[in-house]
Amino acid sequence: MVEERVRRSAQTTVNAGLHRLTFNAMSTVCRVDFALANAAAARDFQQQVLTWVAAFEANYSRFIPDSLISRINAAAGEHWVEVDPETEALLNLCGEMTFFTRGVFDATALPLIRLWNWKANPPVVPDAGTIAAARELVGWRHVQRRPGAIHLPRAGMCLDLGGIGKEYAVDRVVMMGLQRGHRDLLVDFGNDVRVQGQPPGKPAW
Repeated sequence: MVEERVRRSAQTTVNAGLHRLTFNAMSTVCRVDFALANAAAARDFQQQVLTWVAAFEANYSRFIPDSLISRINAAAGEHWVEVDPETEALLNLCGEMTFFTRGVFDATALPLIRLWNWKANPPVVPDAGTIAAARELVGWRHVQRRPGAIHLPRAGMCLDLGGIGKEYAVDRVVMMGLQRGHRDLLVDFGNDVRVQGQPPGKPAW
């Protein structure tokens, strides 16, 4: 269970009003620092962060067989899959990033990425035919959407949110803190970092 694993890895410290939460999630080390005088409110925020991040990984990791992303990928070429509002927001972001990067970012690129297996020994360079076949499965323009649902129309198509997942999660955790009135935060998920305000007694993070 993802949440159990995440919570088991969690460690907390507090020093001069600066609370630090560290834990392992999304295959990386995550850290949340924030300034708060109220210890009970600090613990409550830390629990909220752990719960949300664990649920995020459980939903959007392609390495978890029963995740929502895995179910979307398994349904490629077969049927539509219903999605919740947060997933809609993530999919919207994927489309926007594809547009703004002119296709440099494409959440459907996994069939191509898999061809270059850097863990293989010896490494193998795919031939032109294999690359051409994989390219037929890549392209955000092929993704079909309607309110509350998504469909990958070609068998073998798949989504991978690895290019924006941690970054999105960092922003969401910062917003969670701001909604609670926490104005001084640092969120670092595997070197994807966002800061707000400043730490106690210092001009900047």
